[in-house]
Amino acid sequence: MVTAIAIAKSAETPTARDFIAKAKAMPYLTLAEETAAARRLEEHGDSDARNLLVNSHLRQVVKMAMVWAKYGFSAEDLIQEGNMGLMTAVQKFDVSKGHRLTTYATWWIKAFMADYMMKNRSSIRIPNTAKNKKVLMLLSKAKTALASGNGNVAAIYKKIAKACECDIDTVRIIHTLSTGTKSFSDPTGQEEGTGEFGDFIPDTAPLPEEVVADWDERSARHNILQRAVSTLNEREAAIFKWRRMVDEDDIKTLETLSGEFGVSRERIRQIEVGAFEKVQAFIHKEELARRGEELARIAAERTRVSKAATDKPKMILAAVTEPKKIAAPKKTPGWNVVTRNGERQLVFCP
Repeated sequence: MVTAIAIAKSAETPTARDFIAKAKAMPYLTLAEETAAARRLEEHGDSDARNLLVNSHLRQVVKMAMVWAKYGFSAEDLIQEGNMGLMTAVQKFDVSKGHRLTTYATWWIKAFMADYMMKNRSSIRIPNTAKNKKVLMLLSKAKTALASGNGNVAAIYKKIAKACECDIDTVRIIHTLSTGTKSFSDPTGQEEGTGEFGDFIPDTAPLPEEVVADWDERSARHNILQRAVSTLNEREAAIFKWRRMVDEDDIKTLETLSGEFGVSRERIRQIEVGAFEKVQAFIHKEELARRGEELARIAAERTRVSKAATDKPKMILAAVTEPKKIAAPKKTPGWNVVTRNGERQLVFCP
């Protein structure tokens, strides 16, 4: 079986071809296997479980690195940064959330790669293609909205990507390369220890945990909507979907639906309104039930915390009066992220 050490060594080759091939050869984990490995890592610090989780998601790093490498960035460096992001995700992954690691890891991998690109963007030129020129033109038109921070940056990227028939990552990369924005990792002063520029800027980007929570909330709302639509009859559901559940460009007119169902436009409108009211009532009922469950959970948690504080006053006092000794960082067998000469490096400890 290919080992993590062999993969790390192959990343040092000029093209990283071996690394990519071996990463793609790594077996996928089933949900049960991933959950078991994550629990072993969380409960026992099992380095074998950690390596298993990292290795099984290396192809995710490769896929994202190849997208950005076409803009002139080093594939080897992108993979190295992505691996460190993946390791961070594996270490912070909470299996109790009920999500797959790949969903959680995407944010961390992109964050590490984006930081690398910000530091090295000055030496990279954007390919002079017609599509890239169009992206740059539309980014220029949206410059005020993007710079103000008041607009929805993701929505602007999505709109530009659709207009240029490219993916959102391409728009994001070109925007990063074309702007002269100061890197968050630039030092704020000449003296050592003065901190980095980004340390003094409020971080408005969502944390990975918040991203997962938001995804969970949107998923729950989507499920409620689907269940609400399932309560409609076949004709109501079809009309409701074509009028309320598709993109703006795909909405069917009352006249079109009138011809399809053989009724008047006014009748189509009445069916649409009636279906909407039914769906709205169903969702309102479900939201009230969810809110009640959430309030009950919060109340139970408050009771638990309050009881713990009452039962262990001495322990709390000791925690306040006696500073806890912080142990030196311990390198565990397997993959570790270390800082050498101010740079993060991914190393394997036997």
